[in-house]
Amino acid sequence: MMPGRKERLINFALWLILAVAGIVVLIPIVMIILGAFKTPLEAAKFDLSLPEKWNFENFRTVIKEGKMIRAFLNSVLIAVLSVAGTVLCAAPCGFILSRRKQKASRNMFKYIFLGQVAPYQIVTTFILFKILHISGYSAAILLFIAINIPFSTMLFEGFVKNIPAELDEAAALDGCSPLQLYFKIILPLMKPVTVTCIISTAIGVWNEFMIPLYMLTSSKEWTLPLTVYNFYGRYSSEWNLVFACLILSSLPMVIVYICLQKYVVAGMTAGAVKG
Repeated sequence: MMPGRKERLINFALWLILAVAGIVVLIPIVMIILGAFKTPLEAAKFDLSLPEKWNFENFRTVIKEGKMIRAFLNSVLIAVLSVAGTVLCAAPCGFILSRRKQKASRNMFKYIFLGQVAPYQIVTTFILFKILHISGYSAAILLFIAINIPFSTMLFEGFVKNIPAELDEAAALDGCSPLQLYFKIILPLMKPVTVTCIISTAIGVWNEFMIPLYMLTSSKEWTLPLTVYNFYGRYSSEWNLVFACLILSSLPMVIVYICLQKYVVAGMTAGAVKG
């Protein structure tokens, strides 16, 4: 078989696999979107037919009965503080580890990497928070920060490796202190990976179910995943309302990702390029 023909066949097979995967992913999404505007009987068919009448009342019912606004504000509060804490800790840590070549720095990086595999959601963590009298929002936010720091540090460390170290030396010769170097020169250059860290952390926090379930004991503190779960328990037979609830809970992160996706791609790929 000629090399050119073989390459075309491989490309065709890859595109075919991607097309099939795309269809498999899109069908449930389209079904949920259409079902959110249907009547209960129409939505229960689980098909891709258009609704006889586009019923926007489903969303009003979900917002009112599901207490979605309060849950949305809770999710925003926890996500914003968790993201801020993660970035404030991971960004300087990643910068320092990328510039230090000593054995101690390499060992520290390995220690941080263990955070990727260490099981934080364990009984001992909850007992520790109980001993320290940490609960509610504070416990959830601290745990989210701890879980997300390892991966975020790896992102920043990989990105900063592509920033020439000569830039640090030039800044030092011009009289920049270490803090000035970081805040005035390095941090602005880390914009793509910072946005990537913000989005990846925010999406993870936004969609997390187990940590809020254990940490947020009051229903007034519930985030959107807990509210969706509770709503499903009450309206499990009315799939139009369940679909509308799913759309409302996921829409904010979808909008954020669409608006900032170019930075996500830049931040995720930069660390893989050798400078």
